[in-house]
Amino acid sequence: MEMPPVKKKVLSLADKVKVIEMLNGPKVSQREIAKQFGVSQPQICRIIKNKDEIMDEWHQNANPERKRKREGKDTLVETALLRWFENARAADIPINGLLLQLKAKKLAEALGKPDFDPNSGWLSRFKVRHNIAFKKAHGEKKDANQPAAEHWKRTVLPDLIRRYAPSEIYNCDETGLFFRATPESIMGSKKACDRLTVMLCTNLDGSEKMDLLIVGKSKNPQCFRSVNLEQMQVTYRANSNSWMTASLFTEWLRMLNKHIRQKRKKILLFLDSCSVHPHVVVSNFKSLYRKRMLTRILAPFDSGSAASVNKLSKQLTILDAIHMMVQAWREVRTETIKNCFRAAGFCPDESMEASVIETVQAPESLTQDKFEEFVGIDDRLECFGEQSDAEIVESVRADETSISEENNADDLEDMPAIPCPSKIETIECLAKLRRYLECNSASSEAFRVFYKLEDTVHLLSLA
Repeated sequence: MEMPPVKKKVLSLADKVKVIEMLNGPKVSQREIAKQFGVSQPQICRIIKNKDEIMDEWHQNANPERKRKREGKDTLVETALLRWFENARAADIPINGLLLQLKAKKLAEALGKPDFDPNSGWLSRFKVRHNIAFKKAHGEKKDANQPAAEHWKRTVLPDLIRRYAPSEIYNCDETGLFFRATPESIMGSKKACDRLTVMLCTNLDGSEKMDLLIVGKSKNPQCFRSVNLEQMQVTYRANSNSWMTASLFTEWLRMLNKHIRQKRKKILLFLDSCSVHPHVVVSNFKSLYRKRMLTRILAPFDSGSAASVNKLSKQLTILDAIHMMVQAWREVRTETIKNCFRAAGFCPDESMEASVIETVQAPESLTQDKFEEFVGIDDRLECFGEQSDAEIVESVRADETSISEENNADDLEDMPAIPCPSKIETIECLAKLRRYLECNSASSEAFRVFYKLEDTVHLLSLA
């Protein structure tokens, strides 16, 4: 009697993510993982090959039990609808099946697909594909009045934070940045392509500053060629307005949750109450919404005279800006972070006399007033906003055609990417740098840092 064929086991999305996490952890062979999950080794190989696509799907809150990725009848329409849904859900707009069908039809027409039919069968499959369940809307978010806020600060906040160690209390917030701005451009127009949104996150005792999340306008600037941003401890994402969106914030929140889970601890996260911060269920911390946020700090930098600043600012790329932001974030002192939390009422028993922000003197080319005005040029820069249907359609089309600063003249990134220097050129540059230190009576500490850099470059040249 012929035996019936053995049914091939296919891993769910959640199991595929577990496989990727195991491969990123302590050394374990593909054969051992395949045996543990009861699948063939080639299936593990395919998971490794497609890990970026799998993680993108996971961060988009796709159905964790789904085993095969089946696209809808029109992926462009579904992508646009999903973005609208995420924005609406984050804004606590009541959503039902009929509303989704009507919105799908409207977006399809805007995308030039009038024959798209969002019938009940399509709706059911769409909900399963994207793990959507209709829930009761949260209560309307309103600004708390001052007496209620003071009561919360005096009674509720102390009870919350006493359950956590200082290293377990975190705050995150977005801030805008015009990275090509100069003191002379304070009153002038600022272009959208010159702005970025930056997410900062740290804990109360300043012992952990999370990697920056930076949102720009272009997905693939020329300056990113041959650059591994992961090595720079920064996450870069793109949005047509350089804004934080509900989907980007949710992705960041899940990455943070994974990081905290790996450290086997639970945290208390404070964040602002706004439409792009949706109610996301994560396993290792609870989110509380409050209005008063920590002071946002990015260390100011000076490049010399006003004329040289104007010239250099026009040549700045997004990659240059990222380097400066990462360096500035590292330079924020632990004591400054503690003072920010103290000023926000997290340390009521401690003295409030300490200054929240250390004094930064203006460069010689500027008066202190002019310098302070320049530093605050983007204080009120919007970091998020509600996208219209037209903007959603435009962003979906841009993703489909891979529009980037390479072919967008408005982005001012049409300068050719700086080629990677050869080993010989790099060694020659090191020699010039060493000579500069010698001629300017650099300190022994400066030479120590230089020698470390020199050793690193030589090791890379041997790789």
